[in-house]
Amino acid sequence: MKRIAGKKLVFFLLFSLLAAFPQIVFAFPDEGRFVFDEAGLLTEAEKEQLEYMAQELGAERETEFLILTANDTEELDLSEYIGKFYDAQYGTVATNPAGTNAAILALDMENREVEVAVFYKAEEYLNAARRGYIIEQITPYLSEGDFYGAFSIYLQSVYEFMGTEPGESPETDPLLPDPVMIGQEEPSESIFFQWWFHVIVSLIVAGVAVALMAHHSGGRVTVHSATYLNQSTSRILNRSDNFIRKTVTKRKKPQNNSGGGGFGGGSIIGSGGGITKGGHSFSSTRGKF
Repeated sequence: MKRIAGKKLVFFLLFSLLAAFPQIVFAFPDEGRFVFDEAGLLTEAEKEQLEYMAQELGAERETEFLILTANDTEELDLSEYIGKFYDAQYGTVATNPAGTNAAILALDMENREVEVAVFYKAEEYLNAARRGYIIEQITPYLSEGDFYGAFSIYLQSVYEFMGTEPGESPETDPLLPDPVMIGQEEPSESIFFQWWFHVIVSLIVAGVAVALMAHHSGGRVTVHSATYLNQSTSRILNRSDNFIRKTVTKRKKPQNNSGGGGFGGGSIIGSGGGITKGGHSFSSTRGKF
């Protein structure tokens, strides 16, 4: 009983000490975090779910799957902002010479830009074609404000890509669909979608229309333009052309917004890469939403 009373007393004193100094802040490191929603786009429940997905899927691929959102990139280009974040999270080459495998999806809400940046092992598996494909897939969700949906697709796509080496080109990539077929559905095998069925239906409809016209024709029409015209007295007395109005139609010149992704390309700005100020090399692809 004395031991229990002693423990209660220690607990009470410790609690009183903490309550007496409310200004004390306990700072926790960012290790173990995967979602950095500085722009406040997600609910707490969504962040928890994405954190769990990123941790589980990334662990299987031995790669950090990260999500970074910002309203203010501190006047830095989005690639520079990602590089600064990576150095702060995993250290410079001097402190982390082997580097850390990472795939980062970053959103700049001020400029409505999205970028996928990859480091070390992720560079081998997430080439420009695959990064472009990911951006094309998530852009409609970002444009509609479904950020949780976009981030979920990103995590699942990166997980799949990191499990299979890419082909030599987008056409030979085992996980990428044919770029020509993007946005198109496979032809249906239903009889209603066969060309010969359309021809037969067209012939039947045409035959029925001709039969109905012949049935309701009511005989031959003999009145024509010269029936009531007196050729000896009728003539043209005057001829004139009156200009009534002028209509000018302006049509906007179409622009080619295709980028480096090769999958519709409308949202892709381009692909490239660089080196962070800490010395880590990376590749990235950026788009608009």
